[in-house]
Amino acid sequence: MTAEPNDPQRRFTEALQSGAPSELDRGRLSRLLGLGMARAGEPADRLARRLSRPDGAAWLERQLASGALSQSSAVLARLASGGASLDELRELKAWANQQLEEGSDTAWSDARLGSLAAYFLAVASALAHHGANITRQPSEKLAPLLERLAGAAPTAWRTLLEAAVVRLRQL
Repeated sequence: MTAEPNDPQRRFTEALQSGAPSELDRGRLSRLLGLGMARAGEPADRLARRLSRPDGAAWLERQLASGALSQSSAVLARLASGGASLDELRELKAWANQQLEEGSDTAWSDARLGSLAAYFLAVASALAHHGANITRQPSEKLAPLLERLAGAAPTAWRTLLEAAVVRLRQL
């Protein structure tokens, strides 16, 4: 299915890729677009809303450094820099996925949202740094999820998520 020429999402994406100047920075534009596209019940949207709170950056760092996620701290510390191997990223994604499957569908605790963040950051790092899609989600579904998360994520993670979207579109 081809996007319509006047499709707002297409125009927005093209403007971002072209580097066209704007009154709003990329992060704000991504957040606004993400809010317009959000589906309240989707897990990635729950995570994006949590990251969008004023304490979102501090919350994410706490989640990545505490609890069960701290067992993977060596890999987590290398996600943004590209220092994690593809095997390590697959292991982190599998671990995070297991944590998500073991949780209740209705209980979106901080720990569960933290596991979801680790999942998407592992997927993003594999894409951005290794050019590998380590999830079964099709590109056309994964790209908008990563874009929504990028719009809400703190700067270091936003850069990783945006790089993953660019790489995903090249695959």
